[in-house]
Amino acid sequence: MTSIHPYSTIIADRPKEIILIMGKKGVSLIEIIVSSIILTAGILSATQLYVIFYGQLHNISYHYIATNIAREVMEFGNTAKFAHAFKMWYKYPPGTTNYGWGVNTSTGYALKEWWQFNPAYPHPFKDTYLGDIKTKGLVPSQNPDSVEIYYECSQDPNFYNAFRQDLTISWLDINGGEKQRVLSNIPITSNNQLNLEVQDFMWE
Repeated sequence: MTSIHPYSTIIADRPKEIILIMGKKGVSLIEIIVSSIILTAGILSATQLYVIFYGQLHNISYHYIATNIAREVMEFGNTAKFAHAFKMWYKYPPGTTNYGWGVNTSTGYALKEWWQFNPAYPHPFKDTYLGDIKTKGLVPSQNPDSVEIYYECSQDPNFYNAFRQDLTISWLDINGGEKQRVLSNIPITSNNQLNLEVQDFMWE
């Protein structure tokens, strides 16, 4: 009669257990690798979304500031008395062209070039009004020296030859792309004929 060792069954089953355990470890390692890839892709996607969101938020934020600056300049013109057409250019770099009325060749935000205008007269870019927008924190943080304001006063032949204001404020966004805001209006207080027309309309 052949005797069976009491541990022979356990010993015989060990290779199966080892193979089963190794198999489980292999599956777990694959799962870890796949999870790591998914996590990495998720982090990269989240980072890209954050960059896009931050850029859009930055652009929207300064668009609001630029609109308020433009309105401030237009409000100054709404209370002015225009005698003739003129133009002004406010920016950071030095002015380069003298159009017969002088030029400002300094560096820093100020009125730099102008047409048919004496800068000694009141204007919206003086230090007592708009002044240096960089010192006031009213510039885009990524491109603080990129803001330019072009202002023009002209007579509109299609509207009683009334004086109208046209303003364009431009700047570079976080990605270096040019953005701008354009405003136009016809101040009633600066146009006697238009004021009379409005009064006649209201009277009728």
